[in-house]
Amino acid sequence: MGHPYRRRTRVKGEQGYVLIMAALLLLPLLAFTGFAVDVGSWYTYANRMQRAVDAAALAGVVWMPNDEKAEQVALETAKANGFDDAAADIVVTVTPVGNRRLRVYIHDTSVTMFFSSLFINNVDIERQALAEYVQSVPMGSPDNSLGNDPERWSASGYNRPYYWLNVASPDSTKVNGDQYTAGDCSGSYTGCSGSTNLNYSEDGYFYRLTVDSKPASGDLRIQAFDPAFLDVGNTCSTGANLPTAGTAWNTQAATLVSQGAPANAATRYVAGNNEWCTADSDQQGNEIRTTYIVRSPDSTPFDNSDNPVICTKTFSPYDESVYTLLNQADGYKDGNIGYENMPFVNHFRRWVDLCQVSWGQVVVGDYLLQITSTADLSNPPSSLVNFDATNTTGGYNKFSLRAGFGDPSTATFPNGINFFADGRLPIYVNQAGSGTVTNFYLARIVPEYAGQILELELFDVADGANASLTIVPPADQTGTAIGGCTFIRDAAPPVVTTSSTCTQSGLTNALYNGRSLTAQIPLPENYGCNAGSDLGCWFKINLDFGSGSPTDQTTWSARVRGDPVRLVE
Repeated sequence: MGHPYRRRTRVKGEQGYVLIMAALLLLPLLAFTGFAVDVGSWYTYANRMQRAVDAAALAGVVWMPNDEKAEQVALETAKANGFDDAAADIVVTVTPVGNRRLRVYIHDTSVTMFFSSLFINNVDIERQALAEYVQSVPMGSPDNSLGNDPERWSASGYNRPYYWLNVASPDSTKVNGDQYTAGDCSGSYTGCSGSTNLNYSEDGYFYRLTVDSKPASGDLRIQAFDPAFLDVGNTCSTGANLPTAGTAWNTQAATLVSQGAPANAATRYVAGNNEWCTADSDQQGNEIRTTYIVRSPDSTPFDNSDNPVICTKTFSPYDESVYTLLNQADGYKDGNIGYENMPFVNHFRRWVDLCQVSWGQVVVGDYLLQITSTADLSNPPSSLVNFDATNTTGGYNKFSLRAGFGDPSTATFPNGINFFADGRLPIYVNQAGSGTVTNFYLARIVPEYAGQILELELFDVADGANASLTIVPPADQTGTAIGGCTFIRDAAPPVVTTSSTCTQSGLTNALYNGRSLTAQIPLPENYGCNAGSDLGCWFKINLDFGSGSPTDQTTWSARVRGDPVRLVE
């Protein structure tokens, strides 16, 4: 007879199985947990390092091409963000890439570990950034002068540019062609909001004077041709200010010559739209005073506002008989007059010094010439760099610029000098007659801009003409040929055309008065040119005025697409 129950027996060797498995799994679980904590920490640290290297590159690049200063600022910025190159495990490397790019590299050779040190001997993290400063595009000239030079008009080898430079005053009308210094819109035009010019710049226009080399002798002289405003109208043929050719004027001109005026006074000062006609014009009876401010090179060539001021000169406006102003023996405004404090005959339709820098003080680098109609004259000269909010004058002053060393009449005067508009070129054309084609330097684009888009804005182009234009690539361009242009006419809606030859015709007042024409030119990835030559890398523009005789005030702007300071990697 069986037992009423069966005794339960345990299998030997099963005791503690779960405990042993838990113990065996605990170590890898702890390892994975610790590793996850460390990975999260490294990810956060890498992000902080990237922000630091971005900030360092952006802060340093604005000091280019001053490599030493750019490196110093980049290192200081990296340190301020927690990455000190002097620290034991931190390496910060700053490397210039060309003249306008800066690469910053941060490497931590021993990143902090919490749990993973049990399994990993060392972790290092590195990040880098490449920052670029898109410089203002040089415009207008590859040599030492901008605008017409009537004194060389018939000289052998002189290529007449057929334009003057221009500056307007605040109450001038934008639709007349000055995009940035005319404050009044008075209509529905490009960049207008009601009567306000959204493009208005109280700072005026900047021109950059690059001293590539310093000669053995000779002061640096920065000059303007006819720097003061005198109302003579767009073709120098209206009003009573200019004399009419004839016997009476020839007698008066001889009197001026006897006083020291140029020998060609009879033709230099006479009415008429000739090579001497700078075409200053008022705006509703108002006039314009003009201030020229020369700034010396500094360690931030990409910032125009902080360059030290070394010269200032303001010229008064005039609206009266030229002969009485020129005559220094009639008892009327003889000798030194005006804000300029010099005889009128010394600057009217003549070259005059704006600034003379002694040879010993000349430095290689970029001098700036700022031209404005809004300088504060309350306490000159220190206040001249300030804006006068009460200035409500109107008018347009035309002139030319040049610079060089020593005597302007010598062949060595332009040596080592380049003078160009800094991204904006305000011009006035009045000498070119019917059937004239003018060809001038528009913008210099160096190989560093390869693969980007050159954008040209032509504001209020072709008043008084039925013109066409062609944008011509640099004669020394290498690489793939430029494939053409896209033109965009500001309208509602915009009118877009393409041209394989970068040609736009039908430029008339009806279509472009107060409007912008934008040309977009893709630069090939392998775009190249001779950046080492002053004449290299220049785009030109051909303007064919057709059957018209232009009296055209317009503003040309050039830029390479992209923010001025940006990260490219």
